[in-house]
Amino acid sequence: MEKKSALSDLLLLLVAMIWGAGFSATQLALEAGLSAALILALRFGVAAIALGAICWKQVVHVNGREWACGALSGLFLFAAFCLQTEAQRLTTPSNCAFLTTTNVVMVPFLVWAVTRRRPETRHLLLPLLALLGVFVLGYAPGQGLRFGAGDVLALLCALFFAAHIASLQFTAQRVEARRLTFIQMTTAAGLALLYFLAVDRAPVRGAQMRQGLLPVLYLGLFSTCLCFFMQTAAQKRASAAKAAIFLSLEGVFGSLFSVCLGFEPFTWNLALGGGLLFLAAALSELPARRRA
Repeated sequence: MEKKSALSDLLLLLVAMIWGAGFSATQLALEAGLSAALILALRFGVAAIALGAICWKQVVHVNGREWACGALSGLFLFAAFCLQTEAQRLTTPSNCAFLTTTNVVMVPFLVWAVTRRRPETRHLLLPLLALLGVFVLGYAPGQGLRFGAGDVLALLCALFFAAHIASLQFTAQRVEARRLTFIQMTTAAGLALLYFLAVDRAPVRGAQMRQGLLPVLYLGLFSTCLCFFMQTAAQKRASAAKAAIFLSLEGVFGSLFSVCLGFEPFTWNLALGGGLLFLAAALSELPARRRA
């Protein structure tokens, strides 16, 4: 059991690292001229096709009950990534990454709403610490608070990621990991295609596709297909709160990759605001670790 628990922790850590690099991949795709709607349709389409081809024997026998379970998680997943991708057009990769991290303090409240089990007192206080981190992240000396539309969208994205993590606590126990991941990817791909057809009217030039192809393939194959299979498998043994704390590290990795690749300079706001968000995430796991 200890080995399996350690394996689930490692899988969640790898997911956070790959997701962190995904913020930079998304930025590269946006800078190539691809729209947010097209990026979403391609990343989920690639993920669904790849997973269906690899796990055909498992996913071909998916039944109606499994579709119902997985489609809800897929809906939350699409909404989260739609808001995140649109947010990144309007804010920096680091801001988007750290604001997404606030989902870690939302998860206990969503689980409380579903299970009717009240979280511990510190889980009710930690959102205040997270909000302080958000304030520091958006504050500019002499200019006041810089909190734009992109940052608001990133916070809404965090809410849907929290709903997705909370939903997997229940669906991962009822549906096999490969089937559940395929259902999520297929649902999100269908919704992303509808979103693309509804909002995107600009033609895509060949040069844009060639420049954005590698980032989109990374997003589809690694940041989506591989990561959500690993997350789904890991959450068979990890609670939603524990999964959230590990996945919150994507904010740290996202910021590091963004600074290293030159998308933005290192600032003390980034370090302090991100540190407060990470502290809120880390403290939210302490009670669970003590009980264990």
